[in-house]
Amino acid sequence: MPELYCTKISENISRIMVTKLNLYDSASDIQWFINLIQKFDISQTIYFMIHCIDDYFLEEYELESYKKKIDHYFNLYGRYEIIDYKRENRFFAIGKLKLDNDNIHILTDIYNYFDGVNFFLTHDLDWSSFRQLCIDHRNDKGLLGLLSKNICSSVFLKGHDGDYFEFNYLETESLIAFTKQVFNL
Repeated sequence: MPELYCTKISENISRIMVTKLNLYDSASDIQWFINLIQKFDISQTIYFMIHCIDDYFLEEYELESYKKKIDHYFNLYGRYEIIDYKRENRFFAIGKLKLDNDNIHILTDIYNYFDGVNFFLTHDLDWSSFRQLCIDHRNDKGLLGLLSKNICSSVFLKGHDGDYFEFNYLETESLIAFTKQVFNL
């Protein structure tokens, strides 16, 4: 079962770190993650900042399987663009997906396939604005730069090796209450 740790990272931003998370092969952790995400307004679009493919831990056949599924997901439900290549499986990319309760499992595949993944949900951002924001803030601690500039109210960041993730959020009264409810704090 995942464990939660709460910290304050700036004057108005807090973090919940979720550790001991296995989204590769633990059915209970996968279900926990899906249930968590479903508590958010998934009618919103999920925007991603992606940095590389997780080719250290996955076998070639797994990489091919994830690639095929994820390409299909982005073509069917959203958009994906590689902005800059560093080398073969290291790059800077962005994406967006429209999810619902029937296709929310896509997030676990994305989480497992990509090593560096940040994402947030919003209604109010068009693709060109998001693309430019990511380019402008790509070295600004990922999407935390967008959070600190009040462009979004919360950000998920996948931790190294995928065994934890961070949920960072602005400390507004409504978001603090929502976060306590969602994470059962």
